Amino acid sequence: MLNNKIYLGIIERGGECYEGDFPPIVSMAAFTAVQEIINNGKRIRVKKKKHDFPFLGLLKCGECGGAITAQLAKGNGGIYTYYRCTKKLGKCGQKYLGEKKLVDQLTERLEKVALNDDWKEKMLAKVDLWKKENTDLNHDFAQNLDKNIKEADQRLDKLVNAYLDGTIEKDIYLAKKNELVQTKTDLSEKKSDFGRKGNN
Repeated sequence: MLNNKIYLGIIERGGECYEGDFPPIVSMAAFTAVQEIINNGKRIRVKKKKHDFPFLGLLKCGECGGAITAQLAKGNGGIYTYYRCTKKLGKCGQKYLGEKKLVDQLTERLEKVALNDDWKEKMLAKVDLWKKENTDLNHDFAQNLDKNIKEADQRLDKLVNAYLDGTIEKDIYLAKKNELVQTKTDLSEKKSDFGRKGNN
């Protein structure tokens, strides 16, 4: 089951691969990683999930100047994030602070900050420039995927013609065709993923 290419959207019959007319349910990267584990007999390492603590690295303790760290704690039927001083610079009397209270304190401070209109316009212009650059990059990326898919199609056509003309052996033909079908399927999957992310 773990070796079956049908999950990639590829049908394999008699050692020859064909593009399926159905979407893949596993990415090429995941499939390849599984194949490497199977072939090398490696154990799968489960990576620890990293927690998203958005304020780490931004704040220092107001009493001792130490770094601020964060941790999760259970209570009142939920899991809560707390921030606290690491107390690595010496004695410090500061206690834990819940994330909601920290957000309230930061909001209160930020509400007192104001930019003049000239700076606001410069910043908005920069944001517009970043958006345009991002759109251009996305357009180039999509065009590159289309070009690579077209090239894979052309190479497949040439390969089939060479096999039909008898200029290459069947085993070479099958190996190259299977490789090209996998490449094209991978590119098509990337294009589909890119389209979904672009819409989002």
